[in-house]
Amino acid sequence: MTDRRKLRALREMYSQKDIAWARAIVDHAFDSAADRYNYNRRNPIHGGSFVPEFDPIQEQKDAAIRAVLARLWFAKKHALDFDLQPLPLGRDEREEMQGRGPVGHMLKWYARSLDARDYDIVEHPSFHDFVCGMMTDIKGFPEFEELRDRFPPRALPGLDPKVSYWEPPTSLY
Repeated sequence: MTDRRKLRALREMYSQKDIAWARAIVDHAFDSAADRYNYNRRNPIHGGSFVPEFDPIQEQKDAAIRAVLARLWFAKKHALDFDLQPLPLGRDEREEMQGRGPVGHMLKWYARSLDARDYDIVEHPSFHDFVCGMMTDIKGFPEFEELRDRFPPRALPGLDPKVSYWEPPTSLY
């Protein structure tokens, strides 16, 4: 049996207004999806596949709401960093980031790590801290050198730069 971690409540991270806005976007996306009557469906927000008969639609919508809220949070937090917009949701959008150079790669890896932590913006390190941690293992890749001034290398406990995922460090006690 897998020990699934408890998701942080949305109200601990976002305002009721933002949650209602994201819920409306997700509901509309699901209600108007071209495949809404199909046996196999694709989540219209993050692109994952699901079968409504076996995969509860509300779980799909909840995951999509978390992703939409994370994108909104990221847009607000990095409003002046035009090269960081938008936060990619799902595998397809993340793969497109590679065409945007070194910062696109970092954004792809950050978004993937944040997704793996269920878009928990309180628990997960900031983009800046994440990239600084990634920069500790980017030696020998000249295409990333341009990022060193903006994101000086600094160890980030819990980050494995080789796989570009962050996990909360485990306590020794």
